[in-house]
Amino acid sequence: MKKIIIGSFIAALLSAPLMAEKSDMYVGMDIFKGNNTYTFDSNILPSYDWDNDSKGIRLKLGADLDNAWKVQGYLTIEDFDQNNFSLTGSDGNLYELGVDVIKGFPLDNKLTPFILAGISFGSMEVEGYNDDTISNVGFKLGAGLSYLFTPELEGVVGIDFKHRSWEDIQILWVTVETSENIISPYIGLNYHF
Repeated sequence: MKKIIIGSFIAALLSAPLMAEKSDMYVGMDIFKGNNTYTFDSNILPSYDWDNDSKGIRLKLGADLDNAWKVQGYLTIEDFDQNNFSLTGSDGNLYELGVDVIKGFPLDNKLTPFILAGISFGSMEVEGYNDDTISNVGFKLGAGLSYLFTPELEGVVGIDFKHRSWEDIQILWVTVETSENIISPYIGLNYHF
């Protein structure tokens, strides 16, 4: 399954320049803070909500397309304030691969508000279960502003609204389903080449 996900991610990135008459590739990095709310549902216990904030970085590779469209792939490395799942020891960082489609609305040659939609797949090391990792799938919507400082250097500020569905956890005879809602402001830079 991981090979299919990674293959799809790479194919999306490589096909982006082919979808446009002209393309402008970029690399970038964002730093973000997440306000994360988890909902735990089980087959015998009542539903439980829990807040656990996070912070991290996002490394991006993307392409500017025609009519102010962009597509970008990314790798996120996210660290949580507390353990999410581990029964013994500690959770590892969350590593997530994703793809965003972005639509810009240029106000002039420098300032561009934008909206985006994306999908991601992630995995995190956990302790205390039969498996040593837990995975998720995420969907997000977002909005923000980009500003061209130079033709090559672009600043970005935005906010994402994300939902993750995590793999079920089995503890003895109890199955726990976990979902997560995140509000995540970020700031970043893109370098166009």
